[in-house]
Amino acid sequence: MKKKKPVEIFINSRIMVDAASFQEINPNYTRPSIFKGSDNAASSNQIDESAMKSSMDLDALTDEDFLICSPTVLGFSLNDKLWLEFAVADISEISWNESLFNQVAIPSRSKKLIEALTTFQSGGQAKYTFDDFVEGKGRGLIMLLYGPPGVGKTMTAEGLSEHLKRPLYTVSAGNLSKDAKHLEVQLCEMFEVAENWQALLLLDEADDFLCKRSYDSNHNSLVSVFLRKLEYYKGIMLLTTNRVRDFDEAVQSRIHIGVKYSPLGVDTRKAIWRSFLERAKTENGNAAYSDKQLIILAKHSLNGRQIKNAVRSAHAIASSDGTHLCYSHLENVLEVGKEFENDFRGSGEMANMLSYA
Repeated sequence: MKKKKPVEIFINSRIMVDAASFQEINPNYTRPSIFKGSDNAASSNQIDESAMKSSMDLDALTDEDFLICSPTVLGFSLNDKLWLEFAVADISEISWNESLFNQVAIPSRSKKLIEALTTFQSGGQAKYTFDDFVEGKGRGLIMLLYGPPGVGKTMTAEGLSEHLKRPLYTVSAGNLSKDAKHLEVQLCEMFEVAENWQALLLLDEADDFLCKRSYDSNHNSLVSVFLRKLEYYKGIMLLTTNRVRDFDEAVQSRIHIGVKYSPLGVDTRKAIWRSFLERAKTENGNAAYSDKQLIILAKHSLNGRQIKNAVRSAHAIASSDGTHLCYSHLENVLEVGKEFENDFRGSGEMANMLSYA
């Protein structure tokens, strides 16, 4: 709302329709009313008690019934991280990509374990549940995905979301408060929403809340609050990091499974190149490349994110040229990237030398 007037925002992402959580998190939000200046008009926030208790079969609703329903619903945009009012006419069912998890380039043993644990935790397959000695404690599934950037940690979470057909609620650690009291409030809100949605909760770059406690009292408080709240979370949470050696000792007992992501090998890079190139179709046809060229591409020490960016850039060039993507487009992109890589690493080494001067 801008000066109590609705502002139109274009959203092209998955959403969660959740009026109850919306009102709880935005208690002062008032939906625009179609009644203006009428003392007899009911408030847009007032709901008849009989209507709240009604259990009408939605399949029995007629077109005339739909005409008097609200044209908007309250909810949350998962990509944009915004609580909004969505036009019902523009909402469609989710098309799940169930094959995405199979494309995650990690050892089959790790993949099978992740799939088994998350399916068991979310599917209610167990006749008997396992609980901690303290009621409500340790009932969630906390997974730590650690390794260098661009090796599939985030893609694992995305693939699991598609495989389990559950929303992926992603939170960047950088968006969480560095004040312990405020952090606790944020975590309570975040955990409650994720549990209500039965979502997979992904906390990206969680290093700040997992690193060893030291002389910094504020940091110590943050770690203590985070670990304490973590023990009582009941859903599935995935933490990503590349600094596992710096973790506080107490973290290990809170983690149910830790999965290591190693730098990509040639075979894995080859598979990733092939996967992205198969999708790089232009108006003039599919991407053209030989197996020999694919091997040459795989020998470049790139991570998955860099490979995706290279194919995307080459695809843009090919589209601009009015042709299909070919190996020469990729060569040009990689050559420019190599220049940046050399300058980036060279300036870093020079900065290190100057710091000791």
